[in-house]
Amino acid sequence: SDDARFWEFRRFLFECGSRPLWSGYARGFAFRRHFEERLRALTLQCLTHEVPADEPIIVHGQTGTGKTVALGALAYETAKSGHHPVLFIERKTQRPNYADVDQCCQWLEDHGAPATLVVWDGMVQPSEYDDLQGFLASRGRKVVLVGSCYRLAAHSRNSIEVPDRLTVEESREFGEFLASLGITLHDRLREALERRDSTYLVALYRLLPPARVR
Repeated sequence: SDDARFWEFRRFLFECGSRPLWSGYARGFAFRRHFEERLRALTLQCLTHEVPADEPIIVHGQTGTGKTVALGALAYETAKSGHHPVLFIERKTQRPNYADVDQCCQWLEDHGAPATLVVWDGMVQPSEYDDLQGFLASRGRKVVLVGSCYRLAAHSRNSIEVPDRLTVEESREFGEFLASLGITLHDRLREALERRDSTYLVALYRLLPPARVR
């Protein structure tokens, strides 16, 4: 029902800042920002290249700008395509065990995977992603690693910055996206988007009326 879908959308917004809610991606609840086109294109280029990139792809930006949602969407859509397997590592205080990641990637390669996409939403320093990439490369793994971190002062060819504000075009598309879910906020949405607040996903969650059913 419309009410159940509305509640699920609120749940997706509440949870997607810390970990992916895969059912929400399947239902089309993830708003696609423009930077994601470059992220997808760069990731696909690295996955289909005969020799995968020797450095990780870093998605960086302020808190609440949509990095986790974008990484979840990248993982979901890549896996859904069926061309490359995906290993998604959620954000936790404990670092992933490199040997476990290597064993998983080796198993996938042994079963025909041309390359594996490893998405680590760790919000750690780029050097930690470099360490994991170097370890997997030394083991001969064909891996494309995508990670997240806070805004970097210096950019590299494999870093993608997430803008802290929606562009005019994104704002228009965001309104259309909400309307497609049966949500119309009119002036309240416009005022929220015009604020100099990078956490627009949190602002949206607070703007939505209480869920009517569960």
